[in-house]
Amino acid sequence: MLAFFAIAASLGLATAASHDLGLRTKWQVPTEADSRSPCPGINTLANHGILPRNGLGVTPDMLFQAFSKTFGYNDFSSQALANLSLAFLHEDGTFELHDLAEHGKIEHDASLVHDDVLPGEKYASVATNVTKFELLKALSSDGVHFHEDDFALARHILERNLATPLTELEQGRANGEPGLILLVFGKAKKDGSLYFDLPAFESVFKFNRFPEGFTTPSVPIDISAVGASAARLDARKQELNAYGLH
Repeated sequence: MLAFFAIAASLGLATAASHDLGLRTKWQVPTEADSRSPCPGINTLANHGILPRNGLGVTPDMLFQAFSKTFGYNDFSSQALANLSLAFLHEDGTFELHDLAEHGKIEHDASLVHDDVLPGEKYASVATNVTKFELLKALSSDGVHFHEDDFALARHILERNLATPLTELEQGRANGEPGLILLVFGKAKKDGSLYFDLPAFESVFKFNRFPEGFTTPSVPIDISAVGASAARLDARKQELNAYGLH
């Protein structure tokens, strides 16, 4: 999965009641001509028309508005995330979503639901590998939810099977990705750890669609709980490594 979110580092969890989204439009399956990224969250925004449905002519300000008004990040977090697109801008100040699939910039191997980049290719696949998703979903520890520890197990398995290990930077990005999406679409336990209900998990990661009943958090998400989520995920990965689990 695209590490578009993770490089911004840490987010604070909003636990207050949510308010009606207001901006949501009808979900549409993208056409073959539409440009998409390897990031389920960003693709969801385009599939609902919050970003351009064709994925073209996207600007950093469009991302800022989508992250803040739809996903509920605070202004600082939204700007930090939107600024990641600056490396992809064309001469006219826009980019297309597929630009984000350029391998080695933000995108990395060991994606949760996409294929690794083929040898010699500049761009990674942006198509959801449905078989890979179903294998991922099967890692749910209780068959009802998908927890941070389940993400940790998935990352452990995927990374151990790489011919070329992820760099330290790529590992940090990969560890942060689940938390950034969980903070928007998931829920929190009493201990602060995060989880998805499986239908919401499937909606976002398989279909790139808002979960049923999704609302924007009423308390803006601050850039500090993703770091905590990433740390929990990494700690669990280290435990799995210590156990020698493959």
